[in-house]
Amino acid sequence: MKALPKHCLPHHAVLLLVYLSALFLTSRAANLPNLFYMAFNGLVLGLSAAYLRRDFDTDLFRLKRTAANVVRQVLTGLGLGCLLAVVFAGVAMLFEDISLFPRLGIQNAAGFILVQMIVALAEEAYFNYYLYDTLMRLFRGKAVWSMAAAAALFAGVHWAMNGSVKQVVIAFAFRLAALLVRQIIRRDNAFYICAGMHFFYNLMVFFVISI
Repeated sequence: MKALPKHCLPHHAVLLLVYLSALFLTSRAANLPNLFYMAFNGLVLGLSAAYLRRDFDTDLFRLKRTAANVVRQVLTGLGLGCLLAVVFAGVAMLFEDISLFPRLGIQNAAGFILVQMIVALAEEAYFNYYLYDTLMRLFRGKAVWSMAAAAALFAGVHWAMNGSVKQVVIAFAFRLAALLVRQIIRRDNAFYICAGMHFFYNLMVFFVISI
């Protein structure tokens, strides 16, 4: 296994600072505009993609075959995202009541959906790719340890955002599922599947099944 790139840890420090700054701002202001979340997640996406290319020589958006596969991958992500939402809701029903169509009357739904799209792209770029590839170097190619650590950090971010034990457990399980998808689909870049799965899962949870 190759050594960790020289600038990798400073790059993670930059991304950590971005996340901590966003968490500080969201803790101080209850209703930040959608533009803030677009800018924050767009920055995470851009930095993660740039650092992946520099540190691991990985083009996040490139497919090994044709660009037409993006559509196929996004549709696969749609199916996987909906499936995960139903599975998590089924498990949640064992412990509490869940509600259907909880936010159909949400204002500015288009802005909200756009934010969720950028969130999905950004979180998959960082947690499923840049962070995971870094952990694979640190753990000398041990995928199980790398996946567990990435999932724990992803869950930690969600705990910092809302402090809910239920959401922490769901975040940990979701990240493991996304990393497994990336591991299984080795013949091509799975980024669009993982991002699509994340995006459609979020839409299912916000608009169809409240978990």
